[in-house]
Amino acid sequence: MELSNPGASGSIFYISDDDEFIIKTVQHKEADFLQKLLPGYYMVGLEFSLSCLCWQFGSSVFVFELYSPT
Repeated sequence: MELSNPGASGSIFYISDDDEFIIKTVQHKEADFLQKLLPGYYMVGLEFSLSCLCWQFGSSVFVFELYSPT
């Protein structure tokens, strides 16, 4: 389900049907930054397992191309 209020960055948020996961669309630059941040973020999560930090489980890239029938 799409949340009705997009973020200030123009990202769109989706929530799973069971309300367990939140998915955020990001620009390419932000995705690159998150990929670089993840190893250290993971280590902090292991060290402080009771932290209130949210976990990032992964990232995927979807590319949509406009279809134009000829």
